[in-house]
Parts: sequence; C-alpha cells; structure tokens
Amino acid sequence: MDAKLHKTLTSQFGPPSELIDVGKFVKDVADTIEPTVDPVMSTEDYRVDEITEALSNVWNDPELSAYLCRTQDKSLALIHAATKSGRSRIPKLSEPSANQNTVNELQSKLDEIKLSSWKLSSDAAIFTRPPRTSDRNTLVQIRKSDDTDITDISNEPQAVIIFSVHIPLSWRQSLLTRSSTHAILSSQTLEDLFKVIPCDYDALPEEYITEDGNVGYTVDAPKKDSSGYVICIDEVGYGDGGENDYADKLQQHLKTTNSTLQLRKADTPASATPLSSLSLRINQPYWMLHQGNCEHFIVVEHIRMKDASDPATGFPLTLQITPPQLDMCRACTKTPAIYAITGDIRLGESPCLLCGTCWNVMGSPIEDGVTVISCIKRVGFSS
Repeated sequence: MDAKLHKTLTSQFGPPSELIDVGKFVKDVADTIEPTVDPVMSTEDYRVDEITEALSNVWNDPELSAYLCRTQDKSLALIHAATKSGRSRIPKLSEPSANQNTVNELQSKLDEIKLSSWKLSSDAAIFTRPPRTSDRNTLVQIRKSDDTDITDISNEPQAVIIFSVHIPLSWRQSLLTRSSTHAILSSQTLEDLFKVIPCDYDALPEEYITEDGNVGYTVDAPKKDSSGYVICIDEVGYGDGGENDYADKLQQHLKTTNSTLQLRKADTPASATPLSSLSLRINQPYWMLHQGNCEHFIVVEHIRMKDASDPATGFPLTLQITPPQLDMCRACTKTPAIYAITGDIRLGESPCLLCGTCWNVMGSPIEDGVTVISCIKRVGFSS
C-alpha cells in the first residue's frame, strides 16, 4: 500500500456508534445484571498460574526470548517477501548463540502444539504490518493518578470509559497519530480527563523578552498551571470556567472569522461536568484546544462497567503513552535533535535544533545569553 494512503487511512475514525447516554447505560446495566458468583471464588476457579509461570520462565530468559523474537521476525520477513513482486532482500538474522540444548528443547515444545492457527501462513501478510511509533508504549506499568484535585470516586456502580488521544503530525497537520490512551470512570469529570492527558506543549519553557528586545526562555522555572482549555462535544464547548474561559475565546474567534460552525457554550464548566451526564459516540473524535493553538482529538474506544478486577483507586489511569517523535538535526539532517539552542549568533535560526554530535562540533558559545534546552528532558519518558 502507498505510504501516503496508509497514513491517511490511519487518520480516519468511525463509523461512529449511536449516541450512548453514559448515565442511563450505567443504571440499566446495574439494574439488569446482579452478581451471582463470589468474585473471590471465581478468581480461584479460573487461575492460570501454571501457564503464567511457564510463559514467564521463557520470556524472562534473555537467550530464549531473543530466540523467539528472531524466529518471529524471520517468519514475517519470509511471508511478506513471498507476497511482494520483484526481488526483495530478506534480512539475514543471525542464529542464536545461546545454549543449543535449551533452544532445541523450547522449539520441540513449540512444535508439539497442535493448534492449526499457531503457525503463520502466507495469508498472514494481509493482517500484519511493521510496528508503528504509536504501537509503542513508554510506560512499563499502568500509571495511576496521584493528583489530590482529582474528583473523589463514589462507591456507586459506574462505567469505565477508554479514551484514546490523537494529535496532528508535526510534518503534516492533516494527519493524526495516537499519543496516549486513558481509562476514566463515569463519575469523574471532563477536567479529570484533561489533567491526565500528556502534551509536549505543557513542557515548553516560559518565554520572556529582555530590555534589549531579545527573546529568552526560562528553562528551570516551575511548571505553570494550565492557561485554560475547551473540549467540544457535539457542537457544545465545555470550558475551564476561568475568568477568561476558553469556550468564550473560541466563540469570539468563530465570530471574528465568520465561521459557519455554531458552537454553544455549555451550562457547566468541564470541572462540573461528570461523564455520566454526557451522551457519547464510540469512534467519534471530539476536539480539545489548549495552550493557544494546541489541538487534541479525543476518541471513545469503548465503554464497559467497572469490574472487581479493576484497580480500586488511581483513576483516571494512563494505559499508554506514545514516544514523542523528535525533529531531525538542522545541521546534519540525519540524526534526531536532542538540543534546542537559543541566542547563538553562529546558528541560522533561534531556537535551532541540533543533535549531540553537531552541538559538540560547534564548541562552546562565543557570547553570553545562549540557552541550551534538552528536548529529551522536556518530553520525558517516565513511567
């Protein structure tokens, strides 16, 4: 498939579902389904400790896990090579240097599996693709919310709503990529969701102007509170409730530009709007604006009732964060930039993005007032 077409298709959503009244969904399910089995007994009856232990022993062994990865990559490479026209290079994967007896023992166990669907056939090329950046997760475990301002969680039956957040690509604003995935309770508010959405714009250093008119950045300044936001759901804007509400600003902007979009400001701010009071569509992107012109598209992936196996506390949960894509170095154009340099007269622009090697070649600045900001530190990869 053409790369441009493929990226375009991944930016499409839908078809959207019918409107789902979240509050009514919770009430109907709670009235219909009554717990009939003790959760503790159910858990004991369906434990899979033996399978988990066997899988963990193999995966925690570096030699065996590396062998499995190499075997899988080789199988996929052969399948895709057979479906492509013309000559294509099949990557030569080095054979494992592990204990051959251990590897042979593992392979013999795999060969004994009688499931016909276990081994990949040539048809697998239709359903497999190389991994994308949005498939990766910087979190090693689910991140719980520890913000004391998060809305208290009630003990009443409630739903768990899974949201995925998408942002425009830096090199083409018309295409989107997933940036994070979150789970939030229906008793929590839109503001609770907003607080856990990670954004590179929140890490931008504060800008200031000197007496000489030069622009500088305060790198180590404490993180500022949000300047406001608005979340639009079915042409209704839920603002931050501040003095300069973002919903009011957006309405004023639409009037100034003579837009045909009719946006109504919600009766309640996002902080006073629980998700149970909303009607949402699955696979329908909802628009969020903050930090001036930073856009996010929030998509409901699915809605289900909270289960006994879910964490008792810590909602909203952050399930996945996509590694940020760094811009290329302005000097060599080959390596991702890790520094943003401002105020250096030797460079053609300010700020100028450089990789570590090119910045080291440049040497120390010849004038004062040069600021070096680490791009990796700003975006962060913490779990």
